[in-house]
Amino acid sequence: MKSSNTSIKVVSIIGILIGGALCTLAYSDRVDVRSSPKDKWQAFETRTLDTMPDFKPGVPVKLSKYGGRLDKKEKATGFFHVVNRDGRWWMVDPDGCLFISAGLNTVSAPDSDIQKTAALLHENGFNTLGCWSSGELFRKAPAPFPYCLRWNFMLTYSNQRKQIYPGTGMGKVIYPFDPEFETFCEARSKELDVTMNDPWLMGHFIDNELPLDEDNIVNNYLKFPISDPCHQAAAKFMKSRKGGKPQLGDNREFLKLVVSVYYKKVYAAMKRHDPNHMLLGSRFYGKNLHTPSIFKAAGPYTDIVSVNYYHSWGPTKDHPLDEWAQLAGKPVLITEWYARTGGTGGAGWYVKTEADRGKFYQHMALGLLENRNCVGWHWFKYPTMFIGDNQPSTELFSACKAINTQLYPLTDFFGKR
Repeated sequence: MKSSNTSIKVVSIIGILIGGALCTLAYSDRVDVRSSPKDKWQAFETRTLDTMPDFKPGVPVKLSKYGGRLDKKEKATGFFHVVNRDGRWWMVDPDGCLFISAGLNTVSAPDSDIQKTAALLHENGFNTLGCWSSGELFRKAPAPFPYCLRWNFMLTYSNQRKQIYPGTGMGKVIYPFDPEFETFCEARSKELDVTMNDPWLMGHFIDNELPLDEDNIVNNYLKFPISDPCHQAAAKFMKSRKGGKPQLGDNREFLKLVVSVYYKKVYAAMKRHDPNHMLLGSRFYGKNLHTPSIFKAAGPYTDIVSVNYYHSWGPTKDHPLDEWAQLAGKPVLITEWYARTGGTGGAGWYVKTEADRGKFYQHMALGLLENRNCVGWHWFKYPTMFIGDNQPSTELFSACKAINTQLYPLTDFFGKR
């Protein structure tokens, strides 16, 4: 057969482990992809519903008002939480129904358009308002959505820190060792009281894409003045390691300490003011995804590990969801990913058509549903779902709907493999 952007070709993938699940014989489409406008196009194998002859879409599972499946339940707590059931991680909605999050980031609308926007999302099977969304405003809609909040603990604290420690901003560092940080976390967490009893709140993101690179991290902290808590923490750590020039192992262990102290202080303060809702992590990204120490350090102090998932055409051995979940002991939520047909900058893939964007949505979503450690995804972002004169991208929405309305049958289908 000819290979092209639109042709279908048979590929045997029996025996190939993808995302922790053994796939059956499948067909694969091909999509032309590049990572920037300067790169050459590459044809990527792409799995869509149309290339899965052994999956037969059926009547969608009946849903709770929150979007969970009514046919499979756990103990209801009145709030979202997570559970590992028969080796698979799930969210559980406030009514106790097993739940997978299919969401969009940056969902907002004028008050006059909230009902229209909500109807469009419900019609296409989306069940969550992700980061940067006006979740509280959509409570006005006849059928609201579970939503997430973001608090930017470290970003906000960093801006305040400059008044006390002039060296703030040096290198790729965060500041959890400051004695003032714990007090800040307590004051910041008092704002959680407002939504503490809201069942529609899925959980809290504590930050977004922090600089947690392990390369030369010890020296980055040692560059601060001797009186600065950053320098003191690194010097104390290196003394415990018998001193000397920091090696790779030192950097890895110090990063683990940095992340652990940061997460522990934030977690303690947030849970004191809101014991009901999940902490959704700080949205790891980039080189972090190849840094085991941050997953180990964050795991005890978060309910879900959040990952902004770029530079991968679906779950692969190079972006191992299973490893992240195993290291953290928690499920994974994919909190950013996308493809676009134009524009400059950003981390998402470039493709040629809106239909190709839809194929990528299906390909990635199928890989995530197939993985027993993933509890959902949030596409970046809602405004990119429109083209031209603010018209919904019919081909993209249609592809999303086909997956979103079969979330639970597909999960069951992959679970039998």
